[in-house]
Amino acid sequence: MKRTLLWGALCALAVTSAWGADLAQVREKGVLRVAVYKDFPPYSYAENGRYTGLDVELARALAERLGVALALEPITASDESVQDDLRNGVWKGHYLGWGGADVMLHVPVDPALQAEVRQVALFGPYYREHLAVARRTDALPTLDSLDAFRHTRVGVEFRTLGDQLLLSAAGGAYIPQVVHFRSATQACAAFRAGEVPALLAQRGEVEQCVGTARDGIAVAPLPAAQAERLGWDVGMAVKADDEALRGALAEALAGLRRDGTLAAVLARYHLGAELIASAGGG
Repeated sequence: MKRTLLWGALCALAVTSAWGADLAQVREKGVLRVAVYKDFPPYSYAENGRYTGLDVELARALAERLGVALALEPITASDESVQDDLRNGVWKGHYLGWGGADVMLHVPVDPALQAEVRQVALFGPYYREHLAVARRTDALPTLDSLDAFRHTRVGVEFRTLGDQLLLSAAGGAYIPQVVHFRSATQACAAFRAGEVPALLAQRGEVEQCVGTARDGIAVAPLPAAQAERLGWDVGMAVKADDEALRGALAEALAGLRRDGTLAAVLARYHLGAELIASAGGG
């Protein structure tokens, strides 16, 4: 059994070493392999048997700019850390044989994370993510501070940044009103059904949940002094030595910013152009 697992791991590594290609090899193959997260609306998710979402649309636009076809590599988010996701998605691949794409989308472009994961290069921020709240205005007319959650129930995905914030703020005063769900999708369903009058999640997840039916519903950034500090840039990752591919993708992203394509993609998911990461094309 151990020999079988070892052989499978070696085979996976042999395959993924070929996948971690630089620009010339990508163009020679005619395909850009892009890792995106599974089940992560509105960024990347399956709908009617086909993957769609903000990151999927961006991946397609980047591939078109490079003059190659797109091959998606949906990966399962690790329960442990984004470092594991980067290992599985980009620089090594999973031992079961999936992952190891040319580029991975929706990764934090953060200096501290870059220092921890030197096998990859983080670049090309395209979206500024932050926490947001959707609320039913009949139950919660205003939301000037988190103290509203001393007496009002709020749905949140378990073990997320929003969850940690609610559990730790104000000496734990909000804990009795926090309702946990296994995913943002489940929290959204409870909000839509009226089971919780408020929902705290990433801005894109909140906007996806509410959609265009906004009668009696308000959406706003997290009402906290640390709200901007809690924001983060979302971008791309390639293997650290894939410098030519990194440059080509950064140039392609800059073009998508200039011609309005990136803003149009965000708008289709109810996200304004002000949320485009200010750092530009990488």
